[in-house]
Amino acid sequence: MKPFENKPYFEPSFFDKISKSVPKNNFLIDLNNYLSITDLDELTIDKFEELASKYKIKNPYDKFYDELCDILFEFVTFHLGSKESKTNNIKSFKCIQKFLQLNDDDFERIVPPLTLAKFTLLVTFYFRAEKKYGDSEKALFAYAAENYGLSKEVAESVIKEIGEDVVKEYYVEIFKDRRISPEEEKAGNELINALNVKHNFSINDKNTAEKFKKLWQIENGEMDETPVDIILQKNEKCFFASVATLCENRTITKSVGYAGPTFRLKIAKGLYYRVGNFATKRDTEDVMTRIDNGVLYITNKRILFVGKQNKPIKYSQIIDLKLYTDGIEIFKDSGKSPLFIIQDADSEIALAIIVRQIQDN
Repeated sequence: MKPFENKPYFEPSFFDKISKSVPKNNFLIDLNNYLSITDLDELTIDKFEELASKYKIKNPYDKFYDELCDILFEFVTFHLGSKESKTNNIKSFKCIQKFLQLNDDDFERIVPPLTLAKFTLLVTFYFRAEKKYGDSEKALFAYAAENYGLSKEVAESVIKEIGEDVVKEYYVEIFKDRRISPEEEKAGNELINALNVKHNFSINDKNTAEKFKKLWQIENGEMDETPVDIILQKNEKCFFASVATLCENRTITKSVGYAGPTFRLKIAKGLYYRVGNFATKRDTEDVMTRIDNGVLYITNKRILFVGKQNKPIKYSQIIDLKLYTDGIEIFKDSGKSPLFIIQDADSEIALAIIVRQIQDN
């Protein structure tokens, strides 16, 4: 029986020759060679004991415990899941266990982890390759589970877990570009139904998926208009409105220093005056400063901030955009570049709408 192949005996050592004994390791060689030429249904415990007696081994289980376990492991590993093998089932594995005189605890330690891993690989392969869990897959998995000695509960648990993992992997992949097209959404729903699993989105996952669908729609489809309470221009449509804070860079003076040659002249006791030229040196920096609070509107014709002052920006003025987690900085071809801190909406959505309008205009 594969994987056992005929092996040569160990040569007697010097002390073996003196004592006229044979190497006890040859017991394992005889055992291997016997398994290599004997069918599974012909194995007998008598033969095992006969070989042990030949080498005067009173308790092979104690002396060669690791080696006997390795033989079982090797047999199971070779035959498990092989379509060509007739001994690829739990019944065959039990026969080898019995022949090797290993107990049930040894069997449970070696075989179930192997069968569970193999079954998991089988389910994973078919789910990823076929992307379905139909009648043919159900029959195949049931047959494999029975052959591997897995309970129905364990098999169903593995199938459910792998199905959920495959669906989760699909969404991780389509989330990478931060966009979900209608085709991708449809394929995801079909995969969930085909694998007969539930994809338990967390609240964050659901919100993320909805955001990515909206970003795709903004870039590729018709955008939804947002009702506003301001008067728009003719044929002007608003697609975004949010409470916002207008910020701009302002130059501030950090400190004022004086330099230049000076000297003091005494006028009277304790009274002096300075003589010389004073050169004033200012230390300044640009600081992003809050200018106004109001509402930011994004329309098909312009960006409009309405607060104590109105600040319109034409799309033709924009030369660059910078996204922040809570706002957008707009760089113009002239004048100050405003930063809008958006309080009750997603800045990435707002940026996508601006980019779409720049492209359309």
